[in-house]
Parts: sequence; C-alpha cells; structure tokens
Amino acid sequence: MATKKKTTKKASAKKTGTKKASAKKTGTKKASAKRASTRKPARVLSPEERQKLLKPRENFEDTADRVLREWEQERQLRVPGLTLGKLRSLMRIAEKAEARESAVLAKYERTLTPLSDARRLAHHDAFKALLLIHKAVKLHASVDPGISQRFAFLTEALTTNDGSHPATDDEAREAE
Repeated sequence: MATKKKTTKKASAKKTGTKKASAKKTGTKKASAKRASTRKPARVLSPEERQKLLKPRENFEDTADRVLREWEQERQLRVPGLTLGKLRSLMRIAEKAEARESAVLAKYERTLTPLSDARRLAHHDAFKALLLIHKAVKLHASVDPGISQRFAFLTEALTTNDGSHPATDDEAREAE
C-alpha cells in the first residue's frame, strides 16, 4: 500500500506558484513609500500671515481639554461647523505639531549652542585684545602724540554705541 507524502505549505506554495509571504513584504514597502510620497510639505507662512494668526493664551491646551470634557457631558451644545470629534482632531494635530517643533528645536539648540558659545568666546577674546591695544595707545601717546592721531578711529569706535556714530552725553552717562 502506497502512502501519500505530506507536503508542507512552502512546498505547496512552490508548486502552485504563490508567494504569500513575499507579497506581504513588498506590499508594505510599497504602502510606506506611497505614504511618504503623498505627504504634504510643510507650509511656510509669510510674515504678514504670521501676524494675522490668533495667538492662543498660555495653557490653552488645558482649557481645551476641559472644554472637551464639559462638552461631552453637555451633548445638546451645538456649534456650527464644529463637532466634539473635530475639536479633538484639531487638538491632536496641534499637539503633534508642537511635539515635532520641540524635537527639532531641541536638536537645533544642541547643535547651535556650542557654535554660539565658540563665537561668543572668540568675540570676547578679540574685543579684549582691542581694549588692550586701546590702553597701550593711550599710554604710548604720552611719548609719541602722533600715535593717538593714527588710532583716533579706535577711540571713537570704543566710545560710541555701535562704533559708527558718537554717543550723546546722556547715552555715555548711562553706559557708565
């Protein structure tokens, strides 16, 4: 009596030519690629558009959460063009946008802070050197008066607000 040979799912799939497992894998790759390609790029607002936007108060999320809870209890409240679900959706979108912004901002600050500190230290050292030169010019001017004339621009630059125009008497007193 001949016994029938048991076939595995793989073997039967090979015989029939179906590939369920591989079809699932390629299907997910295509779906994720499709999702990524259909995302809208972030809209960049003009300065005028930014000015026109409403500026929510601090902790408006807490207020919105309470509104959601209260509105859920008072279902008879009707707002034209707005439902409880729509408000929840708007709040979720706002929370996600804030989380993305915070993550990018934190990364940006981690990258920018050392660069800013390096710039500040370099400016500090360079300005300190200019002050040292100014002091040396003032001391050397007693021996060679011509040197103070050659470096008069430095004295003027150090005694004005931004180095471009002389400070007024009031501004000079405030600086002291």
